[in-house]
Amino acid sequence: MNTFVAKSSSEEKHSASHKKEPHTILKATMLLGSSSVVEMILTIIRTKILAMILGPAGIGLAGILNHIMATVSIFFEMGTGTSATRSVAATLPAQRRRIGRLLTVIILLGIVLGAVGAVSVFFAATPIAVVMFSDAGQAWLIQLLAVGVLFTVAGGIQRAFINGLRRYQDLARITIFSSLIGTVASIAIAWYYQFEGIIVYVIAVPLINSVITFYYVMKTRYLPAAVCYTTIKKETSAMLKLGLPVMLSVLIDSAVILYVRGQVMNTLGLEAVGLFQVAWAITGIYVGFILTAMMKEYYPRLTALVRSNTLTNTAVNQQMVIAIWLTTPLLLGVAALAPLMVTVLYSDEFLPIVDTLRWMALGTVLKVMAWSMGFVWVARGKGRYVIADSVLWSIVFVAGVALVIDYVGMTGIGWVYTASFVFAVFYTYVFVRDISGFRLERKAILESSILVIGCIFCIIANRWLSLNTAFLFSGIVYCLMSVRALFSLYKIYKNH
Repeated sequence: MNTFVAKSSSEEKHSASHKKEPHTILKATMLLGSSSVVEMILTIIRTKILAMILGPAGIGLAGILNHIMATVSIFFEMGTGTSATRSVAATLPAQRRRIGRLLTVIILLGIVLGAVGAVSVFFAATPIAVVMFSDAGQAWLIQLLAVGVLFTVAGGIQRAFINGLRRYQDLARITIFSSLIGTVASIAIAWYYQFEGIIVYVIAVPLINSVITFYYVMKTRYLPAAVCYTTIKKETSAMLKLGLPVMLSVLIDSAVILYVRGQVMNTLGLEAVGLFQVAWAITGIYVGFILTAMMKEYYPRLTALVRSNTLTNTAVNQQMVIAIWLTTPLLLGVAALAPLMVTVLYSDEFLPIVDTLRWMALGTVLKVMAWSMGFVWVARGKGRYVIADSVLWSIVFVAGVALVIDYVGMTGIGWVYTASFVFAVFYTYVFVRDISGFRLERKAILESSILVIGCIFCIIANRWLSLNTAFLFSGIVYCLMSVRALFSLYKIYKNH
C-alpha cells in the first residue's frame, strides 16, 4: 500500500544529503561495531579471570542467574526498547517539547515495567529456585536478582532514547564504559567475596549500565518535560502496539532454537548439540556486530524517513550493499576456511561440523539481505509483519529440521537453515514491496549474488575436490572477493 508516493519538498531537501549516506552508514557501523568488539574482548577477559577465581561451579551459577535475569527482562521490557527508538527517531529534532515529553514517558515506563518485573521475580522466587536449582533454599538469590531486572529494563529503555536520537558516539561510549567498569567491578567483587559475591556482581553489571546510560541521557540537549496522564497513556499505547509483537517475536525465535537443540539431542545425542552450538555461535558472532550496528544506526535512520517511500527504498538498497561488503570477509571466510577456523577456535574434535558451518554461512548472507529489507516494517510500526516474519521463518526451519535430521544429520540442519532464509528473502521482499513499493536495485542484486555465489563455490569445492585443492581454490576466492569488498568500502570512506 503505497501511502507516500508523491515526492515532497522535504524529500528534495534531503536528496543531496543521501548522496553522502553510504559514508555515514560505514562510519557509524565501524564505530558501533568497534565498540561491540571491545565489549566482546572485555567479556572474554572478565569470564577468564572470574573462571580462575570462582571455578566451574561459580561460572555455572553466574550463567544461570544471568540467563534468568535476561529472560525475565526481555519479557517485562515488552519490546518497548525497539518501539521507543522508533518514537524518538520519527520525531523531528526541532520538536523539542515532544522529545522532552517522550523522554519523560520513557523514563517512567522503564521504571514501571522494571518495578513490575522486579516484584514479580521477588514473589515468584521460590518456584523459580525449585525449577532452576531443585532447592527452595536458593530463593534468596532470585529475590536479590529482582534488583538486576529493575535496572536491566530501566536502563535498556533509556538507551533506546539515545539510539533514537542517533547519538552514535554516546552509544559507543556507553557500551565501552559499561563493559570496562562492569568488568573491573565484577572482578573486584568476586576476588573479595569469592563464591558469596556472585549474586552481587551479577546485579552490579546492569546497575552500572543503567547509571552510565542515564548520565548520557542527561547530557543530551533534551530535558524531561511535564506530561499529563493522557499523554502518558497515548505514548505508552503507541510503544506497546509495536513493542508487544517485537517481544513475542523474540520469544518465538528463542523457543525455536531451544526446540531444535532438543531435536538434535534426542536424535543425534549430546555431542551433536555441542557441534550445533559451535556452528550457531560462530555464524552468530561473526555477523553479530553488523546486525547490532544495523539495529543502532540503520533502524533509527530508516524511521526518520518513514514519510518518503523513495528515500526509504534508497536507504534499504544502500544498507544492503554496505552490509554485504562488510560481511564478505567474515562469512566467506567461514565458508572457505571452516576447518582452520574450527581448529583454531575450538579443537579437532569439532571438525565434523564444518559442512554444516559452510551452509549456515550461506544462510547468514541471506539473513543479512532479509534484515536489510525487514527493518522497513519495524520502522513503519507494522507489528503484524513482525509476527508474520517470525512465524513464517519458524515454521519452515522447525519443519525442515524435523524432516531431514533423521536422514542427513547435522549437515541437513545447514541445508534447512539456508532454505529457510531463501524463503525469508522472498516473503520479506513481498512484504516490503507492499509497504513501500520497494524494488531491489541492480547494485544490491549484483553484490548479494556475488557473495552468495562465492559461498556456493566454496561449498562445492570442498565437497568434490581433494582437501588441499579445495583449500587452495577456496582461499584464492576468499582473498579476491575480500580485497574487492574492502576496496569498495575504502573508496566510500576516501571519497567523502
